[in-house]
Amino acid sequence: MWEERDCEFGCPGNSNQQCGGRDRLNIYRKRVTNGTGRPKITPVQQAFSSFGCYTDSTGTRALKGAKFVSDDMTIDNCATACKGWAYFGLEYLRECFCGFQLVESTQVESSQCNMPCRGNSTRICGAGDRLNVCTYDAVPPSSTASVAPSSPSAVGLALQYV
Repeated sequence: MWEERDCEFGCPGNSNQQCGGRDRLNIYRKRVTNGTGRPKITPVQQAFSSFGCYTDSTGTRALKGAKFVSDDMTIDNCATACKGWAYFGLEYLRECFCGFQLVESTQVESSQCNMPCRGNSTRICGAGDRLNVCTYDAVPPSSTASVAPSSPSAVGLALQYV
């Protein structure tokens, strides 16, 4: 399983930044900084709704599109990163998954999704093997859209297609 820590190579110009790893890429998009030297993430304002808490596992992902990982993960950042997919889901504080449909997953009590997001502790970002799934309001829940996903627009998130 790919992990963000697999991108362990320091950049030649700045060893404090990651520049990939063996067979791994870090993907970045240049943005205006917020005065702290850190990139300013400006999520696209979009309408989405909670679809519920679902089971997930590292062996068989419920959303088989793309995966984003960030220590500043929020629901809005995940929604922005998954723009173009039918669903997005948050798991284990800092992981975001995108997909066109939920597969091999069962809805469970919402109380099982109980971990706060790393980037906004007032919102819930799933739990271990529990995915807080959302759908864009413009996409009906039964949709299996066939449009191509957009490129990631959140800054510094590692990308992996699962």
